[in-house]
Amino acid sequence: EDMRDGRETWGVIGQEVYGAGMAPTFAALAYLSPVPGVTIYSGYPLADVSQDGDNIRAVWTGVPGYRTPVVVWGVTGVTVDGDMVPTEVCGNALCFDAEGGETYLMEVA
Repeated sequence: EDMRDGRETWGVIGQEVYGAGMAPTFAALAYLSPVPGVTIYSGYPLADVSQDGDNIRAVWTGVPGYRTPVVVWGVTGVTVDGDMVPTEVCGNALCFDAEGGETYLMEVA
């Protein structure tokens, strides 16, 4: 793989193929600010985010039945299918576990 003659650094070609680029990509996808004052951190990337009146509607990627930790700043409550999602106060944010493939509605503060 990528044997150079000494003029260039080894290992620069093909690193995206071997996965070296995935960690920065997932780190960049972990944080999202869909509207001013609201920031979402999630282990799963978001498939879709939209503003719905005074709420943020978010759909997580991932596998149904499996969950990822989520931290959201700038919201006061979270529901899924009309039911309140159990949350914890984490500093000035709300923390909860989001199930892959579910649609969550978050009330903007």
